[in-house]
Amino acid sequence: MKVFIVISLFFYVVKFLTAQESAWRYPNGKNVESDIVIHYEVKYDRELTEEEKESTSVLNEIVISVKGDKLVERRVFNKSEYYNKSHYTLYDYAKEQFYYCYVKESSKQATNYPFKIPKKDTTLILLEKKKELKGYSCDRIKASFKGLDRELLVTKEMGLRFCRGWDVDGFLLQFTGSNTKLGGYIATATNISYEDLPDELFSLEGFDVKTYAQIKQERKEREEKQRLKSLEEIGKKGASFKALTIDGEKISKSQFNGKALVLNFGFAKCPACVKEMPKLNTLYQKYEKSKDVEFISISLDPTYKAAKFTDKYDFKFKMIADGRWLAEKYHVTTYPTNIVLDKKGVVKFYEIGYKKDIVERISFEIDRSLK
Repeated sequence: MKVFIVISLFFYVVKFLTAQESAWRYPNGKNVESDIVIHYEVKYDRELTEEEKESTSVLNEIVISVKGDKLVERRVFNKSEYYNKSHYTLYDYAKEQFYYCYVKESSKQATNYPFKIPKKDTTLILLEKKKELKGYSCDRIKASFKGLDRELLVTKEMGLRFCRGWDVDGFLLQFTGSNTKLGGYIATATNISYEDLPDELFSLEGFDVKTYAQIKQERKEREEKQRLKSLEEIGKKGASFKALTIDGEKISKSQFNGKALVLNFGFAKCPACVKEMPKLNTLYQKYEKSKDVEFISISLDPTYKAAKFTDKYDFKFKMIADGRWLAEKYHVTTYPTNIVLDKKGVVKFYEIGYKKDIVERISFEIDRSLK
């Protein structure tokens, strides 16, 4: 009886391990001794305007690097050299975990998630004829995406499953995606090279690795601290200051007495600061003709960087550079931070971090301060 149980358990374990491997690996893949680099060209469903083509939201290329049982995905955005270098995703097929990696000048952070088998999608249709792409035999799959029919190309000859959430078996060499601002796109492998890639490219050595649950809990605690800090600042008299804008204008807090004053704190390499820039310009334009509202942005950057930033994004606020001293006066440690002072110079609004509805939030406080 014991022998039967042991044998049964053995076959169960073998079956379980085989099932796990078959979910993400394929034993009949091509025997490629070198590492693999795949470049995907991105084409949008519609013709982008000239203004959109200049946007940092434009995804130009996706680059996949494969070494053994590890894969790195980098998304190359337009005019976003810092982001392109600092953000990528590492897939570890041996551990069945993937990691969103963020490399800063002073630290390396990674958030890890388990692999998930995609949900069954009955709308996918396997087409009859295969197609060869860059030397790989691919299944053609018809997929409906945002109301449009798209063709996915997937191969098992890579040996790994790279499906990007699609319910397909194999490695996607053509797939579809979308951008919230620019709409849908097709990414197609246009170049596959075989190289000897460094191990460091696929290593998490030196990274502070945390689970999503840990990140979520830390964010919750941080937001609570920010909420309490905001409450402490509201109702205080705004700190006085004298400064010179990057345009050479001398300004002081006292000259804005009787007006609502909006202070924005940020710096050029702050992604959230860049993200909120169009919204702040919208806010400025809303009150542009009002003589009762003033807008000042305080940058931590030196004058030449702050001026370059202002020109690049056509930022409308008056700009004070090298403003860490002023950030300290207003107890700002997180960016972006937006503050509204009323006609008497009292802090009525103190918002820490990026908010989607920042225009509505600040507008409400401006209008209330002017009553």
